[in-house]
Amino acid sequence: MLNYWGPDYDRATIVNDMCNDYGIDKWEILIWLQSWLSMCKKEHLLDGNDLGTGMEVDVDNVEFMKRFITNLVYRKGYYGDLFAEGMSRAIRTMGYETFSETIYHGRYSMALGGKRIDLPVSLEAAWGQSVHWQGRGFQGAIDKPTWLAMNLINMTSSRDAQTVEHFHCEFKYHAEAVKDPYHCRHIIDAIIHTQYFSEIKDSIMSCEWQSPDFRWPTMECEMYQAATGYQLTVEELERAAYRSKLLFRAILIRDSHRSRKQEMEAIWRTISIPDSYNETADWTLWNEMVDAYYEARGWDLETGWPYRETYEKYGLKDVADTMEKLGLLPVRPEKRWRDYGQPPYVKFVENRRLEPDFISASSSEPG
Repeated sequence: MLNYWGPDYDRATIVNDMCNDYGIDKWEILIWLQSWLSMCKKEHLLDGNDLGTGMEVDVDNVEFMKRFITNLVYRKGYYGDLFAEGMSRAIRTMGYETFSETIYHGRYSMALGGKRIDLPVSLEAAWGQSVHWQGRGFQGAIDKPTWLAMNLINMTSSRDAQTVEHFHCEFKYHAEAVKDPYHCRHIIDAIIHTQYFSEIKDSIMSCEWQSPDFRWPTMECEMYQAATGYQLTVEELERAAYRSKLLFRAILIRDSHRSRKQEMEAIWRTISIPDSYNETADWTLWNEMVDAYYEARGWDLETGWPYRETYEKYGLKDVADTMEKLGLLPVRPEKRWRDYGQPPYVKFVENRRLEPDFISASSSEPG
């Protein structure tokens, strides 16, 4: 129970329609902005501040939401211009430790008999995006194997990956995944399969909720043939998708210095926030899961960079040559790398430990 606002279908529809009409990301507005406004107000972080609306901050008031969103879209006033840059930048400008890491005290877990499970006031995930089916905030009750997978997908992306990469895994593996979600090979395979199909879905415009369909594995091939006249097998289409993902990985490494360290720092805050069962990720086990994923991809464990043979397997020798010239092509080490170090510092975690009624987060198995 989050206690953000009262139920109001009409108000929600109006806000949703405004996002559609203005062509703005409604996930950031509905899930991040509105929850942030509610939590900040209840923690008295916005006392005396109307955020440029001339009205009391009140997410239950549809007129306030309409005015705030309109100011944002047209960059009206200081706060309209600020929030038009996105939640991540706005919060950092206002003061990250206060407007992100302050504890919200109004969340209670029905799964744990009504115990309070604290959240930070900002539901930010990796790469400056809103949480999205990652077991936090509005989706705090999804099972641990799923939110671990979703966060690994998000960690290796550069945006809100769940627009086309909702985790798909066959139910027959559920019991094994729940028993040990960090070391279940089926989860790793399903993550990679999900990422393959994100490229396919973006290319042939299949529905996120329809694809992939384990009972109709040739669906995308049939759609591709119907649209282009070219016939591809499932294996050929998946190979093209992997090649596309691999090329994008090289671009991230070349242009944005993408590395394992960068990815771990980007995602760790998200999985340090407790889910509805007061579960967070374990640093060592999470690293072992990332190891399994990187190995399955043919990437170096220490850097997260693909090996030459990985590029060449998918016809990207020229890319491998370029990466080698740039010093971005790893050499396989003689011994297996396992220097995980310490987890990144998260201010919210420290704030939470200082709470007088702090309930220690659990990372014990089963999930």
